[in-house]
Amino acid sequence: MAAETRAGALQNSLLRYAAPILLALGFLIRCVWLWRHGFDYAVGEAANVAISIARDGTFADTFARGSGLSAHFTPSMTLVAGGAYAVFGVRTGAAELVLATLSIGLSLTSGYLWYRVVREIGAPRSAALVALALFCLLPMNFGLEVIAFRAWEGALAAAGAALCLLITLRLDRSVAPTWKGFTGLAIACALTFFVNQAIGLAVYGAMGLLLLRRFAVRRWPAAIGIAALCLIAALTPWTVRNAVVFDRFIPLRSNLGLELALANSPAATTGEDEHANFLARLRTIHPLESESAFRTMERAGGEIPYADALGKEAKAWIAENPGQFAALCLHHLREFYFPPAWQWNIYTEGAQAVGLRQALVWALSVLGLLGALLLPKIYGSRALYPAIFVLAPALPYLIVQPILRYRYLIFSPMLFCATILLAWIVIRALSRARPQPAG
Repeated sequence: MAAETRAGALQNSLLRYAAPILLALGFLIRCVWLWRHGFDYAVGEAANVAISIARDGTFADTFARGSGLSAHFTPSMTLVAGGAYAVFGVRTGAAELVLATLSIGLSLTSGYLWYRVVREIGAPRSAALVALALFCLLPMNFGLEVIAFRAWEGALAAAGAALCLLITLRLDRSVAPTWKGFTGLAIACALTFFVNQAIGLAVYGAMGLLLLRRFAVRRWPAAIGIAALCLIAALTPWTVRNAVVFDRFIPLRSNLGLELALANSPAATTGEDEHANFLARLRTIHPLESESAFRTMERAGGEIPYADALGKEAKAWIAENPGQFAALCLHHLREFYFPPAWQWNIYTEGAQAVGLRQALVWALSVLGLLGALLLPKIYGSRALYPAIFVLAPALPYLIVQPILRYRYLIFSPMLFCATILLAWIVIRALSRARPQPAG
């Protein structure tokens, strides 16, 4: 009996420390990956703006030095990266080490928060730990987590979204959600929406479900008012800055026209080599991808007039071809959850093990979508909350071309929903296979 007690105590101790151990291993593995791949740095529009912040103190030069003040995206990690570059030097080893550590830390934070989320909806600790282990140890997104998200907002948005979801679930569990707790949620949701609007749809979708489930109708106006005030407060500084700089109302970002034009054109509907068609379109109109597009943008008067002109052209094509546009939206939805192999080679050629990586992503998508649909039947209606985070972030990408960096927002939701579903199936199968005692 004493031996069994000691064994049980040891098992409980191991389970208690399993999550911190997995997170430490995840951090170590990503550091090893970083060491093996060299101290690379983030590239693209976000990195360019970070350099401009460090060099000139301006949110500018999205496409190259001299491209001017920008509202291409909302400021978040770009400010952090710009601050690190200002202190330690642009792309110095010290700056990149600080940013890599922060990026990895944010990624692992999102994984840990999702571990807490699935425990909150009732998943067994063992199943939640398996999901956390897969998140920490599988090298599915190391390039994003270690390099790209030093300047891009993906890891920050994922961590913020998971925090919003955990707060929502705890308010849902409480006897009577307090205004103090709801205001904290409203602030977190507003900041997360400002960082990334796709995942922002999910956090506000979860907030809406919370109102339906736990707030009396008479409390809805006050709750909606609090949420609206918090969102206005989060958007106002950026909106005012854009009004002063560009003399127009830009509460979030100004690049929608460019993104629409990249994804919606006659070339996108030919049904031929989609990879070649997209690259040709990218190099024709994207100012970061070709000198001719950059010069065209300059002649148009800058990034905002250029994006507006492209957007006007794309909207005209959409109005003339509604059927083709609808087909493209469905195609983009499929690509968001089941990315084609060419997406691993959009910006760099020679990606390794693409077939294996694609197979893993597709399997995860199948199981994650099934989990989003079935977990509410298994664990009750509170499992609807994580399902929102599997489904809602896809909506903005119906009208633009999804890429792998965009779908990082659903990686944790899909992985944890998929693993929890598989664990439930395995446990149920084992219980049925176990011999029943004689009656």
